[in-house]
Amino acid sequence: MLIIPTGSFAAIDAARDFTFAQLDIIAAASGGAMHAVTNGAVDPFVFRFSIFVAGDKGPIWARVLGFIALIFASINIFGGFLVTQRMLGMYQKKK
Repeated sequence: MLIIPTGSFAAIDAARDFTFAQLDIIAAASGGAMHAVTNGAVDPFVFRFSIFVAGDKGPIWARVLGFIALIFASINIFGGFLVTQRMLGMYQKKK
């Protein structure tokens, strides 16, 4: 039988909260840095909003939206390869 002290769960929760706080600080700093580098062209909110962290836990709507975003990104990438191949094919000599 495995006995886990009650205090260990509190330590795990505290470590998780600390990690999330650090990630929030990093996201805020990177958003501000992107705003400065692009001379104000990128809003820090938009930069932070575009950061996607995949996780095994979370609301179902977040996982569904993440999956839809993954599908759209895959279509965009592979469609770009197909269009590029077709454009390069226009410049090849006919056989």
